[in-house]
Parts: sequence; structure tokens; C-alpha cells
Amino acid sequence: METLQRFIRSNPGTARTQTSAGGADDRAVMWIVNRNVKIYLGLWLK
Repeated sequence: METLQRFIRSNPGTARTQTSAGGADDRAVMWIVNRNVKIYLGLWLK
């Protein structure tokens, strides 16, 4: 997780400059991250 954030910070234009396939990969990664965050928050809030 830390590595992903560092990578995004060091490559601010990545999502915009990638091909549509790369963009789809980014969306898939973000979907997984968002789902995991919701799961962790749900467990933590219980």
C-alpha cells in the first residue's frame, strides 16, 4: 500500500498518459483498493 502511494506520487501523470488498457488497469486497481478499504473500515467499525 505504501509502495503504491509512493509510486503514484512519483508519477503524477501516469493515469493520464497511459493507453486505454493502462487506464483500465488503473481502474481495476482503484476498485480493488476501494473495496479493501471498505472491508477494513467495516471490520474496524464493528
